[in-house]
Amino acid sequence: MATEHTDTPRTRISVRDGSEYFRGLLLLLRMDRTVAPAEVELARRIGSKLGFEREFCETAIRDILDNDYVAQSAPHVPEDCPIRCNGA
Repeated sequence: MATEHTDTPRTRISVRDGSEYFRGLLLLLRMDRTVAPAEVELARRIGSKLGFEREFCETAIRDILDNDYVAQSAPHVPEDCPIRCNGA
């Protein structure tokens, strides 16, 4: 007997908000000047959920320690962003 698969509703965020979120994650990975395998896997999964291509995520994660072009400032998260944290 077949069962019906129902997707849970997904929160949609803009590409810009997703980019800021991913950049913030990359900044956190870079803070201790080392990226552990578990951190790489987490960043891959989050990048995928945010809709970024695997190659983009892989390159960003691999290069984050030496990429001087990634802004050090805290990511801007708009008030109406559905993934906003309480402490943001």
